[in-house]
Formats: sequence, structure tokens, C-alpha cells
Amino acid sequence: MKILPVLLIIFSSLPLSCKPETDENQLRYARKQYYLGNDYFSRYIEALRKIDKLRIENEKLGKSLSKLSLSGDQTVNIQSIRTSRAIIQKNNQTIEKEETLAKRYLDAALIELLKAVTSDPKMFRAYFEIALIYLKKATTEIDMGTRVQCYTGDEKKENREKSRSLLQKARKHFIHSAKEKDLKSQSYNNVSAIDLYLEEWETALGYAKLAISDLVYQDSHVAQSNIGWALFHMKKYSGAISHFRQSLLAQRHFCIARYRLARTYFAMGKTSEAETEFDRTIKQGYPCNGIQEAWLYGAMSKLKNNKLDQAKDYLKKCVSISPSSCVAAECKTLLKSTGD
Repeated sequence: MKILPVLLIIFSSLPLSCKPETDENQLRYARKQYYLGNDYFSRYIEALRKIDKLRIENEKLGKSLSKLSLSGDQTVNIQSIRTSRAIIQKNNQTIEKEETLAKRYLDAALIELLKAVTSDPKMFRAYFEIALIYLKKATTEIDMGTRVQCYTGDEKKENREKSRSLLQKARKHFIHSAKEKDLKSQSYNNVSAIDLYLEEWETALGYAKLAISDLVYQDSHVAQSNIGWALFHMKKYSGAISHFRQSLLAQRHFCIARYRLARTYFAMGKTSEAETEFDRTIKQGYPCNGIQEAWLYGAMSKLKNNKLDQAKDYLKKCVSISPSSCVAAECKTLLKSTGD
């Protein structure tokens, strides 16, 4: 799973700045559309939370099923297995419904929020939420071309152009929202994340540094990780490691930083350290164990450390996460080269 940018969503009540010369009727209309759009956006977030909760439950049930299959009590096994499978099936059906609703809420939110900023160009909170929506649409498009399937040729080109267009729209709206003091750090950090996608390492580094310049910024661990990832791509590995460690010091369960730390060790040829950090990333469970690249690079680390059987297990798990993805194709190729 490509490390997606973290969506920094705040539900606190923020002032809605207005242009003094704007007609009062326009301001009222803007506020009305903002609150309507915000309501749709909140429903979208709630749908995502439900989906995450159900996926976590399914993962736990999956582990229980594995244990039951190893148990000697066949009577208990059959009933428990049937019950667990029924729950998983029901959860999957609910997840599918919530995903459909989430998309509708997101589209509806975008329509209303765009109306709000048209009527009041200084409604910075609306710009922020519009940017988040475009960012989500962009990452969904990227996932469709690399995670769900692995596009090639014209399909790949079209997918890339569409996702980059959405990222640019998100970036533009985050720049607008940064004019609001309370949104500045969050906005700049998201601009940094977008620039990482666009492979603009220098500007990504600059905006992440602007984000952490706010001493009370609560998500500084995300910005530290973005700084480290920019430095990684600039091959400044020592500096990257320092920032990943700072990120993990602030939030030890932030597995994106841990995965990136592992990648840095791997790039430096420190395969033992890399293997340890990939393992720790995966062992954190959902959603960290869904980072498909962690299984791929974890397997590569194990191969270099002469742990062939463990590497094969990692590669098989990599493929099972999303069999048609681009990363899965790499895992299949590597698995075949091991003689499996």
C-alpha cells in the first residue's frame, strides 16, 4: 500500500472569516452551504470510522479462525467457525454499503463547500475541507491504478494525469486555507504530503518545516515523518533517520514513520535493522499490516539475511493483501525466483 498522506481533519469550531465588502445575503448563503457541506463531510468521516471498526473486527475474527483450525475440539470448531464466518460476511456487506454512502457524502460535501467559497472567498475552513476531499479523490484514483489493479500503457498515463490534476487542486486549496492562522500548520503539512506524491522533494521539505515551526502543532510527528521521507528521496539518509526517530518519539505507534525508517535502513544496506523495523511495522496489526510494501521489503531484507522460509511467507502474504496490485506483481516475481 502506498503510504498515503495523512488527512489532518479537525472538527473544532473555527471562525468563518468574511470579506467586509461581501453582501450580507451572500455571507448568509455561504454559511448555510458551509454547514450543509460540513455535515456531509462529517457523515463521510463517520462512515470511514465504521468501516475501520468493521475491518478491525474482521481481522480479529480471522485470527480466531486460524487458532480454531489448529484446535483439537472439532465440535467447538465447526460451530465457532460458522459463527465467525457469518459475522465476517455480514461485516463485509456492511462495509460495501458504507463505502457507497461515503462516496455519496464526499461528492455532496464538495458541491456545497464549493458554493460556500464562491459566495465567500475568505471562508478558509471550507477551503481546507475542499482540499481534503480532492486529496481523498486523488489517493483513491492512485489506489485504483496501483492497488486494486496495476494499470499499464494508456490506462496508466490517464490515471496518472487524473490523479495529479486532483492533487494540484487539493494543493491549491490547502494554500488558500493556510491563510487562516489556526489552519496554517495542518495545511502546510498536507501540501508537503502532496509534494511528496509529486516527487517535489525540496518543496515537500520546505512545507513540512513550515508546519513544525508552530510549536503547539499537535501532529508534528506527521511533519517530522514527511521531512524524513523527503530527505530519504534526496539520499540524505542520516538526516532522514533522525527525523523518523523524532516522529516515533512523539508517537511511537505511527507506523508510517517506522516503515519509512525501515526503508532507509534497507537503502543504506543495514538489512538487520531494516528487517527489525519492517517486522515491528507489520506486528502493529491493522492498518499497518496492510502496507503491502512492508511485506515486500521485509521479505527482501530476510532474503539478504538468509531467512528464506520467512521471506517466502512474507511474499505470499504480500500477494494475498491485493493480488492484482503492482506491488503484488513484484512479490510474485520475487517469490518465483526463490523456487516456490
